[in-house]
Formats: sequence, C-alpha cells, structure tokens
Amino acid sequence: MFNLKKLLRKNFDAATMARGEEYAQQGMVHKWKWLEYNQYGGTIKSAVDGSNGNRYTQSIDIELDDDMIEGECTCPVEYNCKHVVAVLFNAGSDIAAVAEPAINAAKSADRTPPPAPL
Repeated sequence: MFNLKKLLRKNFDAATMARGEEYAQQGMVHKWKWLEYNQYGGTIKSAVDGSNGNRYTQSIDIELDDDMIEGECTCPVEYNCKHVVAVLFNAGSDIAAVAEPAINAAKSADRTPPPAPL
C-alpha cells in the first residue's frame, strides 16, 4: 500500500513537512493538476498561496520507482519547500491511485516462486 508520509519523509525535513501540512489544512493550495503521469510517477503543476498575499507556482516531478520528489517553486526557498509539501498532501489520494498498480505489480513479482532446480 502506498504511504505518502513515508515518501515525504524521504524527501523533506520534519519542519518543512509540518509547515506544508498546515498549509494544506488551511486551504492554501489554490490549484494543482497532473501534466503527465504513469505507474512510475509524473509531473504536477500547482499554485499555492503564501504569506503576505503572495502566490507561488510549483512544478513537481514525482519518481515513485526511486522514491524521489523534485519540486521547484517560485518562492525564495525554490526547491522542495513547504508549498510543494502542501500540494502533495492535497494530491495524496491521486498519487496513491497512480502508485498502487506499480506497487501491486512489484508484490506479484516478489511472490513468484524461484525456478525448480534441474
């Protein structure tokens, strides 16, 4: 089963995750959409409201097979910031839907018995 928080912990520090989750809960994510995706991940474009009335845009590449998130943002931090985390919390169920087929395929492959000895 896909675990969003586990993926986030691999790519963000605890403080960034906490602030991003707060932004998501406060409704700061203005919009997001998949530009492309497949069972190995995809690219999300988004916009998140920041402090002082600023709105920042993000381009987030998700590589599920490598557990990698590369999130560029127009905020001063620029890379894998709280705005990226906020979008990922909002998109979590969609990311899971993309990830589940690959996870299930990997589990099936793991269950394949080894060939019998000759």
